[in-house]
Amino acid sequence: MKMKTVVTWFFAALALFVGASCNPQELPGGTVTVLLSSGLPQTRGVAEIADGQEIKFNAGVPDLVLLLFNSSGTLVAKYPDGEHAELMTEPVATASDMMIRITNALDGSIIPQDTYSIYAIANTAGLWSLTDGVNTISEGSFTNSSITTKTQADALYFTPLFAAETTPKPHLALRTSPNNILPLTAKGSVSVNANGNGTAELIMQRCAAQVVVKFVNNYTEELTLQNFDVTFKNLNTSTGYLFQHSPTDIPAGILYADLVHSETPVTLEDNTNPSNDVFELSALVFPGVAPPPGEVYTCDISFDVAQVGSSTLDPVRHFSFSDLPVHNNRGEDITALSRNQKLTITVTISQGQMLSFSFEVGDWDTLTESVTFD
Repeated sequence: MKMKTVVTWFFAALALFVGASCNPQELPGGTVTVLLSSGLPQTRGVAEIADGQEIKFNAGVPDLVLLLFNSSGTLVAKYPDGEHAELMTEPVATASDMMIRITNALDGSIIPQDTYSIYAIANTAGLWSLTDGVNTISEGSFTNSSITTKTQADALYFTPLFAAETTPKPHLALRTSPNNILPLTAKGSVSVNANGNGTAELIMQRCAAQVVVKFVNNYTEELTLQNFDVTFKNLNTSTGYLFQHSPTDIPAGILYADLVHSETPVTLEDNTNPSNDVFELSALVFPGVAPPPGEVYTCDISFDVAQVGSSTLDPVRHFSFSDLPVHNNRGEDITALSRNQKLTITVTISQGQMLSFSFEVGDWDTLTESVTFD
């Protein structure tokens, strides 16, 4: 399931009961209640945090920042903010359900009627370094004290991985998030009425896409590979925005690099035995569009089969596939990846045909279509 964050604002006490009446009566405003739900009510653990499915807690406090901007784009309130904002203890906060209450603006006053923008970021310990073009926020932290306007928040982008285009394009190793924690962001708007009430719904999204390559060994014997190389061409953009932008979520002036992994030897367990592990690589990439001249993502995969079970091959059997375009099941090129999307490449090794390729691309948690190599 997608992580979903519902932000509900009540600038009043939630209910008044008079006698046998069950109709809630509004009180004069002053309270903002923020309800966050990740859709994972049962568990919280390292795997879910690393995959961006849950919000990390530190000593009972969520790694979460909320920023509230008025219609003029000025920061009015935030969480955390000492006595003006708190994590509610009823119901008990978990990584999948929690409530934040903001009682006042930064200056202690009640937040007035207006249309507000709310920006949310979770798992800040997993952030790469950030900049707004002037100020820098170091990796693994989020210093929100310097952000006083919506314009500054929108300007935040990740410090570029590389600064100049070269030929051939830069080769970057498969990338993970700092501290193995995947950050989540969202933004939306809420209209607060004269009674101090308003409701907004936000969907928290990973600020990167994921590329996964799986090697499934259906040869019925353990295989040992030498000179194993995988290259995703133009798939690694130099930077991306912290918060999602519309209509394009890709910063101006980005550059493109190849994403590569080289390893030797690689042991592929026999996956006809379901208890054995599938060899898998994964990487995080910023949103991007395949650049010209090809304007389509391609992949190179090469390796040598050096051993089958206990038998050593001499000479080794070499496999090499170059410039394989990624198509969906309608024969259309896959030309872009968005934040919170997941591209899965499965290479199956079996007897007879020996090698086959399949692709799947869609939302990170729900794959929506199959694609194949031509």
